[in-house]
Amino acid sequence: MKPIAIYITFIVLFFAYGATYQQPDPALYNMHITETRDSEVFAEEELSLATNDCKLYGTLLMPSQSEKQFPLVLIIAGSGPTDRNCNSPLLPGQNNTYKMLAEELAVNQIASFRYDKRGIGASKLSPERLAEVSFQDYVNDATEWIELLREDKRFSKIIVAGHSEGSLIGIIAARAAKADALISLTGMGRPMDQVIIEQVTVQLQGLPLLDTVMYYFDILREGRRIRNVNPILISLFNPGSQLFLIEIMQHDPAKEIARLDIPILIIHAANDIQIKEKDALLLYQAKPSAKLVTIKDMNHVLKNAEPADLSAYGNPELPVAPELIKELVGFIKFCFISGLSKR
Repeated sequence: MKPIAIYITFIVLFFAYGATYQQPDPALYNMHITETRDSEVFAEEELSLATNDCKLYGTLLMPSQSEKQFPLVLIIAGSGPTDRNCNSPLLPGQNNTYKMLAEELAVNQIASFRYDKRGIGASKLSPERLAEVSFQDYVNDATEWIELLREDKRFSKIIVAGHSEGSLIGIIAARAAKADALISLTGMGRPMDQVIIEQVTVQLQGLPLLDTVMYYFDILREGRRIRNVNPILISLFNPGSQLFLIEIMQHDPAKEIARLDIPILIIHAANDIQIKEKDALLLYQAKPSAKLVTIKDMNHVLKNAEPADLSAYGNPELPVAPELIKELVGFIKFCFISGLSKR
């Protein structure tokens, strides 16, 4: 049963923890994208945020021409102990996806801010407090970051970009804090329990363990915690993550995104083995005014790699998918130049 336990752990890394916008004219959307990189074209700054019960830390990356205003992208990390750079202690190696993404945006005159969510990286918590971190805590933190960054006069627009689980956090926080635009990077289109069950069913079909998974989710849906978790399933139903699961399962990403009235870009990765195409389609169907893009050859950590190539999750030499950069920069520059957002 060891291979099953390993696979379930892998799943958990990415599943736990004005005017109405109109589609841009293609001529506007396909604006010039800077492809060359130079470390002198951006400047790094550390920021902190004191919440009511902890202190959060993150990295601001600015284009070097600081005398002008720039649009800023708030990058919200995916699930599990994924830090501000998209690295996790549960995976071998570092992929540095968010760091690379921030640098590419800076080259194209777009600022960014990425942070360690509470309990992760520099945003440390005591073991007791970490066990009680809720989904709403993550939403509240993202909302406070948006509000703090909006007060900074260096930024003309605040664009929220949530990756994987961070997509749902970003969708809700963007509405709460009135962000100017939203980017969903390989985000779920269904409640989390449905996505996890679909993934686990493929591996456990015909095994009694699948019935146990279904039973555990029934308990969580009732708002109750699971006692005496099967050791093989402990990475998925860890007692310290059950409150988080109970809360996040109550949110339907498609319904949440439908409540937004800002420019939205939905990115799907064709080689993603965690998030399926139907998730992106559900988000798009809920918000037809959004722009939906599928990036060929891109995997869940936003790099070009074959679906079965799990080494890409820890390869710092593999760049972020170039087509993704093109889509993000084109979308952001269109929103910034056209002024279509409400603010």
